[in-house]
Amino acid sequence: MNVQDDYKPEDIVGREMKFGTYVKTPDGQHDVVFVKEHITLKDGRRIPRLNPIKDYVRKFWITQEAYRNHQEKKEWEDLSKLMEFKSTQALLEQKVAAAMGAPGAKRSMRQWAHSPYLYGTDISTTSLLKNEYQKRWPEYKTPTSTVAVLDIETTTDGEDYPLCLSLTFGSRCVIAIHKDFVKGIFEPEVKLRKCFKEQLNEIIVKRQIELEVFFVDSITEMCQKVFKRAHEWKPDFITIWNISFDLKVLEKWVNKENGSWVDIVSDPSVPPNLRYYDFHMGDDTKTSASGKEEKLAPAAIWHVVKCTASFMFVDSMRIYYRLRMAEGILPGGYNLDNVLKTNGVGGKLKFDVKADSGLQWHRIMQAEHPIEYLVYNLWDCISVEVLDEKTQDLRMVIEAQCGLSDYGRLKTNPGKTVDDLHFFALENKKVISTFPGSRDDENDEMVVDRNDWICTLPSHLMAPIGLHVLEEIPTLATEVCKHVSDLDLEGTYPNVQAGLNIGKETTHREIGQIDGLDEYWKRSIGVNLTAGVTNCVEIAMTGFSLPSPQKVIELFEQHLLSSAQNRT
Repeated sequence: MNVQDDYKPEDIVGREMKFGTYVKTPDGQHDVVFVKEHITLKDGRRIPRLNPIKDYVRKFWITQEAYRNHQEKKEWEDLSKLMEFKSTQALLEQKVAAAMGAPGAKRSMRQWAHSPYLYGTDISTTSLLKNEYQKRWPEYKTPTSTVAVLDIETTTDGEDYPLCLSLTFGSRCVIAIHKDFVKGIFEPEVKLRKCFKEQLNEIIVKRQIELEVFFVDSITEMCQKVFKRAHEWKPDFITIWNISFDLKVLEKWVNKENGSWVDIVSDPSVPPNLRYYDFHMGDDTKTSASGKEEKLAPAAIWHVVKCTASFMFVDSMRIYYRLRMAEGILPGGYNLDNVLKTNGVGGKLKFDVKADSGLQWHRIMQAEHPIEYLVYNLWDCISVEVLDEKTQDLRMVIEAQCGLSDYGRLKTNPGKTVDDLHFFALENKKVISTFPGSRDDENDEMVVDRNDWICTLPSHLMAPIGLHVLEEIPTLATEVCKHVSDLDLEGTYPNVQAGLNIGKETTHREIGQIDGLDEYWKRSIGVNLTAGVTNCVEIAMTGFSLPSPQKVIELFEQHLLSSAQNRT
């Protein structure tokens, strides 16, 4: 028996939920949320574990018949005007159909969300559970998470065949090495331990690292050895620098060997029919407000991995980028070596090997210095741990930013805001509405278009006001300028909406058309209304055809002159 498991249910005094993984049973009639939680015992110990919660019951609401007097969706509705229903997530579509008076209707929740009378179904079961944990055991919520780091090294021949796989977690360190990589080396483990100590003795002593070494015959066995330790250690996060490479490569080779990747990464306590793994690749492009599609840098692509394990796979590179977006692009890029140096962690291990490129360096190391290359792999893991201990990105910042939302929601502030509003509304006796997946409304074409607000003036249309810098044509004004400045607003959305309290409840009417005004002037008036005290005269002149102040004065003077003449 594991020492950590030496307790009884009555010994538990508090619980903290870190995250949850939702899974439906194969028949679709039941569900389970595998909750990663930390339990606190009477003796003060905190123990991580995976707790399956079956058929969690959630609430949803539908407008009472007497208040179904509107066709447009509201932002929220008073609880007193709603009917409350309960369902598991697995049966939510069926229960909603019955509550809406259409039992047996085959519609998705996204389709049901179009109804103006449905409320409270968008929030995830895992967010509801997390809120319940925090309400029930508020004093046991901690601001920190535990972090392990995973890394692989692969061949450089285009096949990306894994040579070794390592995982570090504080003082614990394990590496699984393919036997072919150290073939012909006498006592490779002895040499590895010696080189490890020579290169990293200071950090080994400081962290009290105990190295565990396995030599394996296949990639499947390599993964089994390392992930067995991961399931025993139960960190909250297993982070990887550039997760899309490592996990995809391991999954590919395990599948080629007819192994079961989902069984390897799932906690052994999870029944085989409920084991789940999904790597959701993030979009590699984004569409700007002007409608222009832009290619995203690798560090900006947000991947989300879900699996039935006591840990969550995350990507330190992308988290590092996202938390520092406001600072601008990091000079030198987001490769691990540059980020380590930027933060004073020393960079990746560099051995005395001359190479014309990074790829050639790896080839030389693999062929001529395999033992040192294994130490290089281990430091790649340990260094990311040291980095996170310094930045606290995973240990503290991410959890604070996620709040009650799922990790995947972190990439979108509006999504997280909606989650927070769900609980805020309930505290104020209201329920937030559902989102049908599109913000389009049949009346949108009647109001100002949301597209093409950001535009760049083509250079050939710019006025020739630049410097005269061509000796051959001294009279020619170029497009080279100095003393250039730019004025912009930081965080316009949703700050303007929040500051002005803009919402459906506070909007009485939207102007669809003003006779004599085109789209440009309608947009101009809409923007100027945000500073009405300053722009009131211009708004009155443009939108209501009122005379200018100068014209009013002229008319007034004419009136005075006319009145004086009449008196004489």
